[in-house]
Amino acid sequence: MTWPYHGRAWLHLNKGAVSSFNFSWHLWSRFCGAYFSASPDGEKSLAFMVALPPLAFWFSVDARGWLLRFAKWLVALQPSDMGKDITWSGRDLSLMVHDWAVWWKVWVCDYGWTRGRPRWRDGSFHPLGHNRRQGEPKLVEEREALVPMPEKAYKATVRLERVRFGWDRLPRFLDKETAQAEVKMHDGEQIPFPGKGTTSYNCGEDACFSLYTNANTVEEAVGKMVASVMTDRRRNPR
Repeated sequence: MTWPYHGRAWLHLNKGAVSSFNFSWHLWSRFCGAYFSASPDGEKSLAFMVALPPLAFWFSVDARGWLLRFAKWLVALQPSDMGKDITWSGRDLSLMVHDWAVWWKVWVCDYGWTRGRPRWRDGSFHPLGHNRRQGEPKLVEEREALVPMPEKAYKATVRLERVRFGWDRLPRFLDKETAQAEVKMHDGEQIPFPGKGTTSYNCGEDACFSLYTNANTVEEAVGKMVASVMTDRRRNPR
């Protein structure tokens, strides 16, 4: 048995203004930031989180009575900018640090994001820029290959590249280079696998047209294509 460095606990009261408390903790986390939220329904009417590595704590209240009315009053302070019909959403106030950036929300609708929302209310600051591809990839090899499946082998073209990734505002000598491959199936050679079968539009046959993945050789890229399709076939059997 290990020590309880993470977990959650509930306290159900079912009387007064509080239906239940919910407390969670993580004593070895990488989260950094804080948020407060209010919701117009009884579940997690008020919630709070504070985290500073290695500690993180979450606390929420399922309210009713005057406390639920207070939560609804907080929500009504800022009408939703997602449309007049969105009356069930809550509001978020947060300041978070992750992915080498600072992210904030100033009492915004938790239903989603809208284009007209000002950046000062829902935005981020990236002091290092974005970690993305820098420059054009270098072609290493491109040739035709066969993708062996249980029923037959399918024809494809495999393109190997060396790609540099790095932060926009850091010197380019700090970039990291990685080997990537694109496996593109020929016309009429797409590899079939069953659709999800959850609704009318995806009950039929689906197919894999291409795959972009990390790979150092053509053989490794082909192997990952086979593994990907076989995973889909096992996940959605006929």
